[in-house]
Amino acid sequence: MVSKIVAVVLLGVMACLSFRAEAQSEVDEQARERQNTASIAKARVQEIARGKSSVVYVKLRDGTQLRGYISQIANDSFTMTDKATNITTAVSYGDVVVLRGKAPSSARSKVRIGAGIGLSILATVVGVLATS
Repeated sequence: MVSKIVAVVLLGVMACLSFRAEAQSEVDEQARERQNTASIAKARVQEIARGKSSVVYVKLRDGTQLRGYISQIANDSFTMTDKATNITTAVSYGDVVVLRGKAPSSARSKVRIGAGIGLSILATVVGVLATS
């Protein structure tokens, strides 16, 4: 009789421990996912950052939406500044859900775009004149 009670108690303890182990593994998985997201956000911030000319849109885990430029980059966070109000907000990389923006164009790419537009206009004019 005592051995049956001990067996039932041991089964109960083992069941509790297995549920706790599952919960802990789920928490660990969420932490790893958040760390991966943070490292992706950090790389993206460094790619598109620096300067008032680059506009960035950020959505955080708590639903907050920020729009502005990245004014400072730290090891574990970055600072955004709203262009209109000049209000700065520190953002942790782990809190970022969405990060959109693009790096400012270089002078070389602007010249190439202008040259492409100019060549297109010239080709159109030559085509119209050749068919007339």
